[in-house]
Amino acid sequence: MPSTFSQGVLFALCAAALTATIGVLSKILMSVGFTASSVAVIKTLLGCVLLPILLFFLKRPATSSQWIQAAICAFLGIFVLFHFETSVY
Repeated sequence: MPSTFSQGVLFALCAAALTATIGVLSKILMSVGFTASSVAVIKTLLGCVLLPILLFFLKRPATSSQWIQAAICAFLGIFVLFHFETSVY
């Protein structure tokens, strides 16, 4: 496992890269004809796919209650945020 500092730098770079692609992804999907709500759902599903991958690489065991909490947070945090953010476009 890399040092805490190296791990923090890696996470910050990943977050910056993912944040940079959100607007581009939204504009592309909306130009194809998706509505703001459907773009928000697509981005939420991508987030829900990336979260287990991240947990897998961190090798931290997750109980079923942690998965339920993560799912609720993903919906409330990611979907609601993406819905309003995408509506702005």
